[in-house]
Amino acid sequence: MNYAKKNISENIGPHLGRDEKIKKSYSDTLDSWANWYDNLDVEDILPTAYTLRHTEEFDIYNKYINKDSRILEAGCGLGNQVIYLQRKGFNVFGVDQAEGALKKVKTYDPTLPVLTADIHKLPFSNSSFDVYLSFGVLEHFPSGPMQALKEANRILTKNGIIVVTMPGSYLLSRIASGQSSDLYSSLKNSPLLRKIFKKPMPQKPIFAISYSKERIANFLEEAGFTILKLLPTGHDFIWYTLIPFFRQNNLGIAKPVGVKVAHFIRRFFPWRTSFYTFVLARKTEDINT
Repeated sequence: MNYAKKNISENIGPHLGRDEKIKKSYSDTLDSWANWYDNLDVEDILPTAYTLRHTEEFDIYNKYINKDSRILEAGCGLGNQVIYLQRKGFNVFGVDQAEGALKKVKTYDPTLPVLTADIHKLPFSNSSFDVYLSFGVLEHFPSGPMQALKEANRILTKNGIIVVTMPGSYLLSRIASGQSSDLYSSLKNSPLLRKIFKKPMPQKPIFAISYSKERIANFLEEAGFTILKLLPTGHDFIWYTLIPFFRQNNLGIAKPVGVKVAHFIRRFFPWRTSFYTFVLARKTEDINT
């Protein structure tokens, strides 16, 4: 996925107060996602569900679920993961705030179970699902991920499984996501240089916060979950972002050679060359009672 992520204060007028900055940043984020979805169809995004990273992640959490599990994907976008899991015979439901994206999902297949909803206040009763999935979503909330995680706890059954991926806080992942203030990122997003080299202007920033793997684990534990797996992932996306030669398309899919390079280097630096932190946890405490 080729988009720019910025810290709260970047590209927001200095005359605004902190709360106004946060609100505007999140509003810009929603606009950017809507614009991104406007330019894509389900057929475009579906191949991303079959990348090596996603299939490796599926192989991990597949051991903890079964075909009878009631699965919710929070932040399903254009439904690539919903479709992927449904094709494998799983009982999966998707929610997202982007109405335009979900309309495209329904156009692609009217039978796909997706619904417009805010993952901070889901329209489901307590203990409605056995599995909660959220891939690259919880980092986009200025207030942090806790409210969404508490809601995940509420709608999950006892011993339910949660799977979350969020960007890590290592230097390469911060550069790849546009959150580093280093010279490379400044030049990369310079409007003047983009104009000189005939590159498209940066879109409105997509708000995101990178957290250390320890902090991400703490979020899950504070929300009533026990960590079962904590792993680095998304190594190929680092090199896809940093080196244009490795890009197969503009959807975050690296060429086979890029994938091989990423997986070779990750043998020596598994965490420092990862983009995402993958967490699989079990609900062991009902914090909503």
